[in-house]
Amino acid sequence: MYQVDRNSSTPIFKQLKNDLLDLLETDKFSEGDKLPTERELQELYGVSRATVRSAVSELELEGYLERIQGVGTLVTKPKIRPAIMKLTSFSEDMRSRGYKPGSKTLHLELCSPSARISKKLGIDEAEEVWYLRRLRFANGEPIGIHDLYIPPTLEFAPHDLKVLDSYYRLLVDKHGIEPARAQETLTARIANSDEAELLNVQNGSPVLVIERITFTNDDDPIEFVQILYRADFYEYQVSLYR
Repeated sequence: MYQVDRNSSTPIFKQLKNDLLDLLETDKFSEGDKLPTERELQELYGVSRATVRSAVSELELEGYLERIQGVGTLVTKPKIRPAIMKLTSFSEDMRSRGYKPGSKTLHLELCSPSARISKKLGIDEAEEVWYLRRLRFANGEPIGIHDLYIPPTLEFAPHDLKVLDSYYRLLVDKHGIEPARAQETLTARIANSDEAELLNVQNGSPVLVIERITFTNDDDPIEFVQILYRADFYEYQVSLYR
């Protein structure tokens, strides 16, 4: 029988949850594997049914498990959940969550953006911007498409953009500029055929669309980016306070 410490200040259901989480994160279970039943977990750990349910429910809420009626509780891949109040690059976000970030440049050009994007960047419609489209990876798996528009006030060599890893790091290295704040909007839609092919999902799969305008401390725009994420891999969580 697995052991729980009944003299510990950590609640028993938390001990059970942490032990199951260790098993899930050390690849004792693979995605799609069935978790032992509630009764089996009761017997393995010598705990009550309520304790098992509390531990499993928390892991389900955190995206590690999924209960399917008539099938059981299956191991799933937890979705990437960004910190809403922290402004980070994709690469920083992935590394902080234990993923290896990757990027593939799909398109790079100097172009005249749409009137909508020009307005968001605060530039004249006749001005040209760098437009960069990249496919983003987590542990080698495609999870997002980034369309980045850079205002003409910021000059970069084409090669630096073509091999770009982190735009925010490039801003610091080339211009000494630190992103200070951003405005984001989040919507949902389905992927078209081109997007689905790039993301290796079925046509019509759900995607999250994030639009971000990022500013310096002087409120100068330094990017407009549209980010398309696979909804099966990425989610947003917001904490509300009163």
